[in-house]
This record gives sequence, structure tokens and C-alpha cells, in this order.
Amino acid sequence: MIEKALVETGKPGDVALFGRMMASLPTVNVDAAVQMAHAISVNTLQQEFDFFTAVDDLGGDDETGADHIGETGYNSSTYYRFTTLDTEQLKHNLGDATQAEAIAQAFAEAFVRAIPTGHQNGFAAHSLPAAVMAVVRNGQPISLVDAFENPVAPKEGKSLLENALTQLDGHWADLCKMYGEKSVVFKGIVTREQLAQQLATLKDCEQPTVDELIKDAIAAAFPEGN
Repeated sequence: MIEKALVETGKPGDVALFGRMMASLPTVNVDAAVQMAHAISVNTLQQEFDFFTAVDDLGGDDETGADHIGETGYNSSTYYRFTTLDTEQLKHNLGDATQAEAIAQAFAEAFVRAIPTGHQNGFAAHSLPAAVMAVVRNGQPISLVDAFENPVAPKEGKSLLENALTQLDGHWADLCKMYGEKSVVFKGIVTREQLAQQLATLKDCEQPTVDELIKDAIAAAFPEGN
């Protein structure tokens, strides 16, 4: 009954994106269309600790209670995040190109604006990305994580963000020189205005807003809804 229901009800968007694996029902397994890398710090990470205590309510003489002393690790690094979406796999999973396009756009928007929800009352981590880049290509996706093999640091009067963007731009230039851009269908980047001057190779593909970047990338990935 479960197998029949899973087969007949189709695949919801989250399953089409991230896949499904059931060892007891391999016939309903779904290959993921999305690959998601762990976020890494572009600078040398310095772990810090938030000390806290927790105490029980005041009880009576005949009641037992509990106390706790602990610490929570945290850092305030600048992170590089990378994800890739296989549009052909997504269309295969859904069986509908129009639906795939809508889900791909929703995923892109969510990825850019995603903010961790854990411990928000104690950390208020509500920073949005300083730069967003989108590339649509045929064949193998390529991460730019190697741009940060050498940790970035503020220097020469430039901030960590400025130097990180310079390294990203330079790494893209190196990859294009080595492998070419034949597979690239679309590329675009949007940054904060004060960071835009750090772009050289990527200067000609700047977009005015994140919304425009996503819109153009999705249009390139799904030409005429195909």
C-alpha cells in the first residue's frame, strides 16, 4: 500500500530536488537533482565560546532540582557556499518542465536567502550574502572553492570581503584560461555596490539585483520552458 501510494502520488518538489532513499522499497527511490556542499570559511577560523548556565526553578525543601554549566562554540567567519542543480534530473523526477522551472527558481531564491535557524535568539545571525554568482553550463558543474585554498585576510587597506571577491574573480579567470568557457551558457554575478570594484574578469557579467540574476539564470537553464 505504501509503495503504491508513493508511486501514484508522484514526487513533491522537495523529493524531486533532494531525492529519496528507502532501503525496504528501492522501487520508490529518487535520484537527487541537487548537490549541496558544506559552507566553508574563506578566512582562518577562530572558534569562540559562549559560556552559559541553566538552573531549575526554586523548589521546596523536599524537591530535587538540576543545574547546568556549559558553553556553545561559535565563530563569525565569512563563508563560501556552493550548490548545483541538474535541470535534466529535476525534469525527469517531476515529469513536467514547467513545474521544474518554477521549483528551480524557488530553490535558487531559498538558497541565496537561507539563514540558519539554530540558536538565533542568542546569535541573531541575519546577514545576507555579499556576493551571489550563478553559472548555467552544459555538463559538469564546477565549484570555485579552490579560490580560498589560501585563507583570505584584511590587508592593504582592503576588507576581508573585498579580498575574498578578488580571489574569487581571479580563480574564475584561471579556470577559464585553462579549460575555456565552451560549456558556459550563462554567467552572472551581483555584489554589494562597494565591492563591485574588486571584479575584473567577471565585471562584464554583473547583474543589478539578485532577483534579476536568478531570473536570467533560470531563463537560460530552461529555454522556452524546455
